[in-house]
Amino acid sequence: MGLAGKAVRCDNRRVKRSMAAGRFVTVALVAALAASCAGEPTPVDRDYWPTNGWLASTPEEQGMDSTVLADMLEEIAAADQGIDSVTIIRNGYMVLDTTFHPFPPATKHIIHSCTKSIVGTLIGVAIGDGLIKDVNERVVDLLPAAISEAARPAKADITVEHLLTMSSGLQCRDSYLYDWVGLNEMRASDDWAVHVPGLPMVEDPGA
Repeated sequence: MGLAGKAVRCDNRRVKRSMAAGRFVTVALVAALAASCAGEPTPVDRDYWPTNGWLASTPEEQGMDSTVLADMLEEIAAADQGIDSVTIIRNGYMVLDTTFHPFPPATKHIIHSCTKSIVGTLIGVAIGDGLIKDVNERVVDLLPAAISEAARPAKADITVEHLLTMSSGLQCRDSYLYDWVGLNEMRASDDWAVHVPGLPMVEDPGA
């Protein structure tokens, strides 16, 4: 598989979808990046910051070995681990952007626990901008319209920190243990910010 173009986008129609865990791709990426960056380091010389998208580059232009990346993609396909896509950014430039059948480019995905890192970062930005005082802020104060008056006594002590650490006590049922029932119910609701605080309590916040 050649990676000589300005950006790499391939669609391997022969790869079968699998429900296996995606841990393999992490190992593959780390190994590939370590091998492909083993040569002379490339200084970051970037005169832009991505807004609507990343600028593309060949792997070699960013100090990477396209052969190693191609081997990684072939190994992912052969392992049948259910990997949907692989994107690699190096020095601020996109050097690899690959999707696997049956997912075309720009397909939206449920990213599960990746959301925790994104939300945690956004909370930090909100605190830095003064929109939220700190993680001890109560949810009933931040989202007063989302929690009914009748439910407030039971949920009055839920804080931003409880939400960030998944210790709110709300009955979410949003993991594989429950076949993602809670996640699907939230997705089907009209307003996620109202649906989640409205869930019943099963534990005390922080317990």
